[in-house]
Amino acid sequence: NHTDAVASNYASVYNRNIYNNNYIESNKNKSNIININIDKIRLKKVTRASRAALFSSRVQRIMYGIRMHESHANYKAHSKWSSACGAYQYITSTWNNYKGYPTACSAPKAIQDKRMLRDLLLRYKKYDGDWKKMIAAHLYPRYANNKSLWDRHIPGNPTLNQYVNGVLKYARI
Repeated sequence: NHTDAVASNYASVYNRNIYNNNYIESNKNKSNIININIDKIRLKKVTRASRAALFSSRVQRIMYGIRMHESHANYKAHSKWSSACGAYQYITSTWNNYKGYPTACSAPKAIQDKRMLRDLLLRYKKYDGDWKKMIAAHLYPRYANNKSLWDRHIPGNPTLNQYVNGVLKYARI
């Protein structure tokens, strides 16, 4: 009887351990599967959201960098050497009577910022997301897509390399 009781008890403990181990292993696997699936879903959502946030942040920083480099954020600034004016120093022909304002400096801050944002978004598409080319195109679009020309002197301006680096320094990118 005693032997049967010990054997039965041993079998019971053995079976419980096997069951518990299998249960734990199966729950671990299920748990991992659930966690992995949730992580994948979260990762996709976070990635999209973080990409949008990063893009928006970068655009805002570049706008700030250009604004500081061009006019030290003076929306009424006038160039001594050309028709460029406003915070982003648009020349009259480029400004092209945007939103009914003859010059950038005659437009309110919000309109100047809107124009810069519009231009950056168009350049983002044109230059396949190359931020440096986008910045370069603001100063001298003719050379923007050819980085081998970025060290050439542009009359009345820094080289494109100097300009881009100056903007990036202000933008802290």
